[in-house]
Amino acid sequence: MINKANTVSDFMNKEHEYLDQLWAKFFDKNSLEIDETFFADFKKRELEHIRFEDEFLFPALNEYLGIAQDEGLASLARRDHGGIVKLLEMMERAMQIGELDALEMSARNLDNILQAHRKREQEIHYPVSDNFVSQDEWENIIEKFNLVK
Repeated sequence: MINKANTVSDFMNKEHEYLDQLWAKFFDKNSLEIDETFFADFKKRELEHIRFEDEFLFPALNEYLGIAQDEGLASLARRDHGGIVKLLEMMERAMQIGELDALEMSARNLDNILQAHRKREQEIHYPVSDNFVSQDEWENIIEKFNLVK
């Protein structure tokens, strides 16, 4: 269940903090702690976060901006999301077959992508959303997501 927040930025930045905490339980730049439970928790929540943005938040933003769904800020985020999903799948496969080098390489790549992606969203996507998505629409987006989650 996603709870309401005052602004898109408030909510999504808290979501990023939580995701970063989950990621840190699994990934440490100095050593890779291989705990499939931590990974599964992170993957589930990250995929939920991506779905929320791709299917609910960004379509509403593009509608307000009057641009096609495959253009603008959302298209860049969706491209990132595709890379994130592929790396999560690669990490899962590497864990399943015990390929620690492949797991570490995928985790390091994912860490880099997540940092750049989150920075861009926090500095550009969410502030733009704050300006164009009304409080009522934001609450409506959250309610719609919670119904299908």
